[in-house]
Formats: sequence, C-alpha cells, structure tokens
Amino acid sequence: MTKLINKDEFPHSDFAEQNTLMGAQHYPRWMSTEIKLCRRLARLINAPSPE
Repeated sequence: MTKLINKDEFPHSDFAEQNTLMGAQHYPRWMSTEIKLCRRLARLINAPSPE
C-alpha cells in the first residue's frame, strides 16, 4: 500500500489520522501541544506571545 501523505512534511497528519481512528478522545492533548508550539515559535522569531 502506498502512503499518500509524508508525515515529515505534514505533521498534522498524525492529528488527522488519530481523529479518524479515535475521534476527539485525545483532543485536549493535541491542543496543549499546539499551544506549546505557538509559544515556542513566537519566542524563536522574537514575536509577541500569541495570547
């Protein structure tokens, strides 16, 4: 079976795959990760916090 999505290029594919298989069961964990990534990116590029 050929993979259509390269997970290295599209990290949100893990999120989509998990939602397809398990629904929103782990959504709070994904949101926590998203918030942490936004804060780290803001700090990396010396931007104001997204909050």
